[in-house]
This record gives sequence, structure tokens and C-alpha cells, in this order.
Amino acid sequence: MKWLIKFTTYALLLLLLLFIFTYIGLQTRWGASYSSQFLSKFTDYDIDVGIMGHEFSNPGEFIFQDVKLTSKNSDLSLDSRQVVIDVNWRNLFSGTAIKRLVITQGTLSTTVLPNTVLFPISANILQFENSQITLKKDNDTVQFTGFTGGITLGNQPKNPLLVTVIFDLPLTN
Repeated sequence: MKWLIKFTTYALLLLLLLFIFTYIGLQTRWGASYSSQFLSKFTDYDIDVGIMGHEFSNPGEFIFQDVKLTSKNSDLSLDSRQVVIDVNWRNLFSGTAIKRLVITQGTLSTTVLPNTVLFPISANILQFENSQITLKKDNDTVQFTGFTGGITLGNQPKNPLLVTVIFDLPLTN
């Protein structure tokens, strides 16, 4: 019986050490590169993340720097200096885990095709800070430069699909 307790204790300590080293390793350039390759292999997107960050003081906030995301059929591309994802842990397995997605100094280009999802991530708040957005549909192109603003999904019970757009566009001639 004593050997079973020792074995269980060592197994739990080994599992804890593995978790700690994985957590630290993912926050290095090597870990970010490895996880980017892993995600690219199993999704329809080519993903390249320069470095990932996380702090225990903000357990739901993950910071990704030098992010490049391109769909394999080239209808979506994102190149951003920083992406911040704020996660709601209570909704982790319900599909609505992302509370806020902030894209800083990014370039988002998308081509709107029938039966496609424009942005593959669902978030309650989508924010852009000093970003460039290009939307193409058929022969029409809409382009925003220096865009700071966001889209908020309303949670009103009468109209759950209410979308509020908040933005600050510098107007130039």
C-alpha cells in the first residue's frame, strides 16, 4: 500500500512539472512556433505567432504578438502586431468563450464569398486599434486605414442579434 501512495505522489508531481514546463515553453518563440505549426496542420488556416504571453494576474487574457493568419483558400488574411484574447472561463465549452478580441496595428483583408464565414472566431467584442481593413465582394472594395473601433454584440433579451458598431475614423481628403 505504501508503494501505491509513493507512486501516485510521484506521478502527480511529474504531471505538475510537465504542466509548468509546457506553460513556460509555450511563452517562448520556439513554443509559439511549434504550436503555430501544430494548429496550421489541423485547421484550414496557416497560423504564425511570434510569441505568446499570459499573466496570472489576468488569468483570462492571452497576448499574441506578430500574428499572421491566412486561410488556405486565400479569402482571409490577418497580419497584426498584437492580438489580445480575453476568455470567459465559465463558457469555455459552450462556443462563446471569447469575451473580447483586440487586434492592434493589424491588416485584415477578406474576400466575401457566398457561404463563407468572414471571421472564424466568435467574440462578444471585436476591437481594432490603428488597423487597416479591406473587404472585397465581387468588384466592390471597401478599405479603412487607421481604423480604431469595434463591434459589440448586444445581449438584450428582446433582440439578441443587435449589433452596435463603435468607431473612430480619421477622415482625410
